[in-house]
Amino acid sequence: MGARPAGPLFAAALAMAACTPAGGLSPTRAATAPVATSPGLPDAATVTASARATSIAASWRRIPDIPTARSEVAAVLFRGGIYVIGGFGGGNVVERYDIGLDRWSRAPDLPVSVDHAMAAAIDAGDGAGIYLMGGNAGAPIARAFVLAPGANSWREIARMPNPRSQAAAAVLGSVVYVVGGFDGARLVAPTYAYDVTTDRWREVAAILT
Repeated sequence: MGARPAGPLFAAALAMAACTPAGGLSPTRAATAPVATSPGLPDAATVTASARATSIAASWRRIPDIPTARSEVAAVLFRGGIYVIGGFGGGNVVERYDIGLDRWSRAPDLPVSVDHAMAAAIDAGDGAGIYLMGGNAGAPIARAFVLAPGANSWREIARMPNPRSQAAAAVLGSVVYVVGGFDGARLVAPTYAYDVTTDRWREVAAILT
């Protein structure tokens, strides 16, 4: 996804969705259900977002199966498509699901086979593209790559300070963050920040353990 930090409105929507019974809420109940007020936003906006989250959470719709069966993948939303990258059974395969067309297509393969990698996307600007960091290639790796819009291949970028897999990844502005994860021996707390404008990593505040 073009990852963004969760704000109060988004958090309220998720909370409403998580508390929805399996059968969902009726439109009337969704409109009148009590929800926490989001600071700085009208209550009506919170209720609207919560009702939409409720309708999304109420049921699943089957879409076409992914062409390559796999698990432990990295996945990210970028410009109308969901990219599924690597994984057990996937190796270096990248496939894209077009949300509008409801179909899968092959995207450029990764230069390396990985599972448990981290992915994030930047939608606009000079650093636009899909970023893939770390993962397991027999052992955790520090390599990182970017797939720019319209590119036919991934480009290797600066490596993370240390190997990492099974972490979380997010974007804020022009910086990609990799948080926590596994280094091959233990769970780790450092957070790494990659500035797409300078092609440099730095260590920032560690997560609490």
